[in-house]
Amino acid sequence: MRKLLLTLTACLCVLGAWADLPFRNHRYDSFKVLQPAEGSILFIGNSITDMHCWPEVFKTSEGKYLPIVNRGNSGTYSTEQSDNLESYLANKPKKVFMMIGTNDIATSGGLNFSPEQVLAYVKSMVTRIHARSPQTQVYLYSILNNKTGNRVEATWLKANQLTKAYADATDKVTYIDLYDKLTNVANGGQWSYDNLHLTAGAYQVWAKEICQYLQEDEDFTVSTVYPDNTLSAQNNGGLGGANGMRATYFSALPISKNDVLIFGDSFIKNGEWQELLGNPNVKNRGTGWGNSGDIATTSKIVDATFAEVEGVTKESPKAILLYTGTGDCTGSTDMKTVKANYKALVDKILQKSPNSIVYLLTLCFRNNESHNKRIQELNEYMAGFPIEYANLRFVETGKQLLNNGEMDSKYIFSNDYIGGLAYVKIAKLLKSAIRDDFHDDVYTVIDDATAEARYAQAGLRNQLTQVIARGLIATRGNAAGQYNEEKMKAFDTKMAEANALLERNDITQEQVTEFANALNAILNEALSMPTNSTEGNEVWYQLYTPNRNSKYMTSTGAGAGVVGEDKHNYATGMWKFVARQDGKVDIVNRADKSYLAPTAAYNTQITTSATQPANGWTLSYANTPGLFIISSGTVQLNQTTLSGTPVYNWSNGQTGTDRADTGCQYQIELVEGEPDVMPEPDEQTLTLTLTPAEHFANGKSTYTKHVSSSDGWYGKFVTGTTPALTCESTDMNANNIGWSQNRPWLKAGYTYNLTLPQGYEFVGYDLTTLSTSSGYSGTYTYTTADGTATSQAQSNGTAKTVTANGLSTNKIVLTVGGTAGSSNYGILIAKMVIRYKAVENEEELPLEVVYTIDKQNGDLYRDNGQANQSWNHVWKSNGEPQLQFGCGPNNMNWAGNNIQLMTGGSNCRYTLTAPSGYVITEYSFTYANNGHDNAQEILMDNGAVYTTSTTAKTVSAQKQRLTSLVFDLKGPNGKGVVLSNFTVKVRQDIAELPVISTEGNEYWYYITSASTQAYCAGKVMYYDSQVQKMRFGDKEFKPTHVWSFWEKDGKLAIKNYNGEYFGTAGSGSGNSTAFGVVSEPNYIYYINEAHGFFVIKDNAVELHAQDDNKVIVRWGAAAGNASLWRFNEVDLSNAEASVASTRVVQGKVSTGIGNVDQAIIRSTIRVAGLEGKVNFQGVKGAFSGTSKADITNVKAYFATNDRELFIDAAKKMTWREENGVQFGQTVTLAEDGTFTITGSKEMAPGDYYLWITYDIAETAKEGNLVDASITSYTVDGAEIEEANGNPKHSVTVFLSEGSVLMPMDKGSLHYRIPAITATKDGKRLVVLTDDRKQSQADLPNHCYVVAQYSDDNGKTWSDPLTVAGTPETGGNYGHGDASIVTNRDNGEIVGIMTSAGTYGHGFFQGTAAEPPRWKTITSRDGGVTWDAPVDHTDDLFGAKCDNPKTQTWKSGFSGSGAALQKRDGTLVSSFVNREADNSQNFYFFMSKDGGQNWYVSGTSGTKSADEPKTLERNNGDLAISVRASGYNYHNVTSDDGETWHYPSQTRFTTGISGNACDGEYMVWCSTLEGNPWNIALQTLPNSGSRENVSIALSTDEGETFGSPKTICPRGSCYSATVVLPDGTLGVYYEENGVSDAFVMRFVRFSLDWASNGTYKFTEENPFYPIKSTNPTGISDVIVEDEADTDGITYDLHGRRVVTPATSGIYIRNGKKVLLSK
Repeated sequence: MRKLLLTLTACLCVLGAWADLPFRNHRYDSFKVLQPAEGSILFIGNSITDMHCWPEVFKTSEGKYLPIVNRGNSGTYSTEQSDNLESYLANKPKKVFMMIGTNDIATSGGLNFSPEQVLAYVKSMVTRIHARSPQTQVYLYSILNNKTGNRVEATWLKANQLTKAYADATDKVTYIDLYDKLTNVANGGQWSYDNLHLTAGAYQVWAKEICQYLQEDEDFTVSTVYPDNTLSAQNNGGLGGANGMRATYFSALPISKNDVLIFGDSFIKNGEWQELLGNPNVKNRGTGWGNSGDIATTSKIVDATFAEVEGVTKESPKAILLYTGTGDCTGSTDMKTVKANYKALVDKILQKSPNSIVYLLTLCFRNNESHNKRIQELNEYMAGFPIEYANLRFVETGKQLLNNGEMDSKYIFSNDYIGGLAYVKIAKLLKSAIRDDFHDDVYTVIDDATAEARYAQAGLRNQLTQVIARGLIATRGNAAGQYNEEKMKAFDTKMAEANALLERNDITQEQVTEFANALNAILNEALSMPTNSTEGNEVWYQLYTPNRNSKYMTSTGAGAGVVGEDKHNYATGMWKFVARQDGKVDIVNRADKSYLAPTAAYNTQITTSATQPANGWTLSYANTPGLFIISSGTVQLNQTTLSGTPVYNWSNGQTGTDRADTGCQYQIELVEGEPDVMPEPDEQTLTLTLTPAEHFANGKSTYTKHVSSSDGWYGKFVTGTTPALTCESTDMNANNIGWSQNRPWLKAGYTYNLTLPQGYEFVGYDLTTLSTSSGYSGTYTYTTADGTATSQAQSNGTAKTVTANGLSTNKIVLTVGGTAGSSNYGILIAKMVIRYKAVENEEELPLEVVYTIDKQNGDLYRDNGQANQSWNHVWKSNGEPQLQFGCGPNNMNWAGNNIQLMTGGSNCRYTLTAPSGYVITEYSFTYANNGHDNAQEILMDNGAVYTTSTTAKTVSAQKQRLTSLVFDLKGPNGKGVVLSNFTVKVRQDIAELPVISTEGNEYWYYITSASTQAYCAGKVMYYDSQVQKMRFGDKEFKPTHVWSFWEKDGKLAIKNYNGEYFGTAGSGSGNSTAFGVVSEPNYIYYINEAHGFFVIKDNAVELHAQDDNKVIVRWGAAAGNASLWRFNEVDLSNAEASVASTRVVQGKVSTGIGNVDQAIIRSTIRVAGLEGKVNFQGVKGAFSGTSKADITNVKAYFATNDRELFIDAAKKMTWREENGVQFGQTVTLAEDGTFTITGSKEMAPGDYYLWITYDIAETAKEGNLVDASITSYTVDGAEIEEANGNPKHSVTVFLSEGSVLMPMDKGSLHYRIPAITATKDGKRLVVLTDDRKQSQADLPNHCYVVAQYSDDNGKTWSDPLTVAGTPETGGNYGHGDASIVTNRDNGEIVGIMTSAGTYGHGFFQGTAAEPPRWKTITSRDGGVTWDAPVDHTDDLFGAKCDNPKTQTWKSGFSGSGAALQKRDGTLVSSFVNREADNSQNFYFFMSKDGGQNWYVSGTSGTKSADEPKTLERNNGDLAISVRASGYNYHNVTSDDGETWHYPSQTRFTTGISGNACDGEYMVWCSTLEGNPWNIALQTLPNSGSRENVSIALSTDEGETFGSPKTICPRGSCYSATVVLPDGTLGVYYEENGVSDAFVMRFVRFSLDWASNGTYKFTEENPFYPIKSTNPTGISDVIVEDEADTDGITYDLHGRRVVTPATSGIYIRNGKKVLLSK
């Protein structure tokens, strides 16, 4: 049901929401007037074809465009392209390129076609093309790799295989395989914004590939106009989705002075303007897929079109046509703003292309009076542009489509789409307007008569060929739905006559009707119908919808509703056809003899009838070959996807003749033999309702209390039904169940168990709830089929229904969100439908079970509980005990009989879970790529790493004792890995005590968590010497992980293989009780049975696996919790040490010229075993990068811990712990770039961290790349190859680079929030950073601020000095989020920060009475020492402030990084407040006296503000950049914020957008200081996630930005910058290293590098830094008697003076005054 499907499926793709049927029909309508010239090249397809600008992408060696016409249509199917194909064939195209099938195979929102059905339409279309034009060469594309969730890879791969085979066997047909070349489209990123459609970079690959076919049989060559760097250089103008991808095309396509660009919304985008105007220089720059569009989107398209892209020539086009604003006029934005935005767009176009004539096209009207009034207002505004806009022209297009003041139906359809005749009419208007200015231009537009003739002929041709197509796609044979071979000979003869008729261009409706009727008559006669049953000769059939979930029509009893069920062989799903006297048939069920009744109202369920209905049914062909539609008048069968999958009466338009909807298309399949005997139903339904209130009401249910009370609250209730339902609070100390509105009331903040009695199980349920009042707004969680808890929001008394199926449990857990005891809010149970079954007593489970994980032995389930869907998340074995293998997301499907796994992005964790009460003892599986060459990694939880390929390899393990096995699949998505021969052996897990060891008889065990908690289940205890604590983690065959038990006087000592004993836990419980090991036996432990397992306890409390820090502490045991343990004996038969695995990761991604011991890559070498050692003797590797000359030395180090490597050979940073010991000798690169380092290192079992380092040459060139890979190791004389020795990323050489702070510097794991400046002379860099100790949490957590400096351009840094967060430095509470600025007048450095205050409030906890504090610190000696923080809060905002407009502010903070000093000396801090209504707004804090005193300046620059930055322009304007979600807001003020140029929440239209993150916004150089350019900059992550920190440059003082350039290609977040006296830029940023914490990195580079050579400071063009125009920031001296004697007095150093000590010049009210003593 198409109507209902809109609620069930999102869309075919990003475009699908707009590419609806009216849209597609409107585009097909426009094709009818466009008759491709003879020799044209046709591009036919769906949105992937439609979106692109094919006619302008290719040029011949003669410099000419190819005669390409685009007949793509977004969201279309092969059926629709087939229906409209004849529109394209009138003049016999020379070549046809077709991409067919992408939408056909979509399982939801598509046709769910099989590969064979796709091929049928491909063959039909090719046959028709060659029937009309035998010499036309047809090229068939592969379906592209994609990741959309509603397309199955196996389907499109099979479709591609069939298409290729057909093309290879067919003359004049060529198969073009784009699959591998565009495989990255499925991964998104630069290739696609939705994992399906293509960016310019992807189309550049496509275009380049097909040049060879475009020039085939030609006397010229063909090339694409796209540059080779399109992928990296493309610009999306700040747009995402389909519009953003359109923008990338326009950014990468050249513009010539002869071009005419047409900008606009979907009206423009959907017109083939180069055909309509008959001129190849007309270029479409429209975007949109509905029947509207907005000015803001068009504005960003303009930005992208004119963006500077390397290798793309962009001249000013002769003409620009603009049609936009429909969406603004149909929206709610006030018209004043709409007109202002329109004017801003026109101004932008004239600014970007000042030599162009710009034509403003009025908007077409719609079928909505209120919309038309707004459209008319905007149209009139266009017409009234001031005369000084000399290059503007006005073209009245909207009114031309009216008839007597109303929309002419000939031009505009009822759904506001325009038709083909309208496009021709408007093209004539445009031709006339353009030629008024360009008299010599040639534009060929057909006249109205020709257009109408073409339109009529195309319609007739399509009408006739649709019948031809029906015959061509038909399967010939005698089965129901096939077409009789002998009878189809008449069709072939008649079809030949019809094709002859199509050669004419004057066919008539009469001729078409005659041929169509004749052909249809033949087809109807040839169609093999199901055999009608007669008495004594019954013929039974099953009716199912192969393209709608393959549901089989099934009777649920006479007079009951008809449903679709999965395939079965029961009589309820078998039907016979019985002829009636009226020529129709009755359809009768085999099981209950009921009749299918054609009496259902429209859009309701079909039922059966015990008696013969008055009307019968008619079977006729569906659009899909071999399928039928079944109707009775306007009643038509339609298989829905609603809950319970009922069969409805539904057809598009209520006609009963819907041949296209997949739910209407039935396969009729003959039944052979007898039906299976239907078992007695084991699932029954119990409905607990409120009308009458008999199930829940007191008296009908038994209510009991947990504790004695006199109120109306209870602990549980039991319904009086059979079976009874029990609802009980798990809190046995309180009564939490009440009664309201005839409904049970469950209090918020508690958990409830809903149970059935023994002998019954839940199969599923529907639970309807209400909130107890409009005041409750929370969530409750409920049990789903996989045993997990799923959340449901509940608020405002609205009924919410949740459904779970596939259950096999007698308990449902319901947790109602909220704070226990805080109020009586909660949820009411309004209704519950329980599906249950009776169960027999469990049989004794087998001791041991062997499973094969495949399709024969189990099913895949989607997260909604449905089995064997296109994508699923868990495999469950058939029968009991049940083994499960799965993941969280739906990343699994079938590849034949085997399971195929996907990453779903870049990583997915898969878990093999033993049945309850069992452990995994053996497993084995074979893995291989599914027909692709993309290597994926399988990372086992024991550290082993396997790399996939097309070669099958096997992983196996024996003698295990695992409750679960976990591995990660890493790699690109859309690339399946198939697991075959997957066998698992499990054994009943009988918990056994460990055997006590004695001298000479030692028994060793893993102490394994028996908890059901995911964080620790199956993990083992071990001793971590780095933190000197007992911890839990993955099972490893190492001395620290295996334990023996020794007894004395009834108590135990527990010893590991290293001879270390459990120490003694601290007193109490929780964090403070973590402990380590001791060297002597510690006999204090007991082992007791508990909850089916064991507890280990000292004299008082059990040992517990604590999630926080993953340490062992004391905590009481409970069922399922992390204080339960089992003992798994360790196999010591092969205890000798050996290398178990290696894993190579990238160390650094940046370095500096002249740096030494640069940690390039790290290999973690895991040595397993309990005894002995291995001898590591060498490592081999190879250099990659720009030049070997950049590397002087190669070294290897073994790190002493798992953190970043740090070697301080020059001893310049002695405060930081070195952690590397050199292995072997220093070597140089061989001639071929390889290196070999040999030595000797004994390695006992454990993890070892081998680093390869480079020394970077002093002559290395900025911007060069260096990298290393490991190819092999030598261990015990044997060479071990490294299969994955070249991890992602390379290392960029910068002018200088250094690690300012690293994890565990000075004992702190987490440093964050960079702020950087330089001293007044520029010789020293100074930074402030958050020191967050062991927590990553923001304020109000206790953060500290540390200061450091560097005197060698950032290579080395001083010992971090705590300047805020201690009792001596501002208070013993959190301080952080610092910004910093150097006063260019007096050299003082001012730091700005926020603190939590003594009351510990963060941004969202602050109140006007207790706001977070705003403080400054000052250094007067270049960052060496700092004054204590000074609190300015009460002068600025909060209840204690005197400023009435800021007294109600609750909170606020200044943007971290760089603060600003204006040229007049004013210090500026960019601030975000939190108002009384909790809104967030941007404001300036300013200081005129060097930071001594601050004030709030002006009004808000934008609402919804977050981390802000400010820069000053040459004219003194202040421009701001404010973080928002995935983009930045922008505004400009000329009066310190009193007024603003743009509306609130105006977004940047260019620059870096993606992840919501803090970055810098700063002036690099200015012409005001004498520099040759105005350059501003922006740094942010250029990614949807926090990675790829990049820089973008602006040449218009921060208004717009060019393409970003990457600074750090991997995980990276906040960044701050500083401009240095030599014109270079320093960037201080957060980088994800090899640890689970940030490295605070500094790099320095030139403008030459950042601009890709466009701008470079030289002796001829030197750099001049910004200087203050008024060095003191104070105006001229005035004499005392002219001065205002009121106000505060300061000396010239900015210090407050109560009484001047001497006569002289002082500062008062911002002015110099001469005062006497």
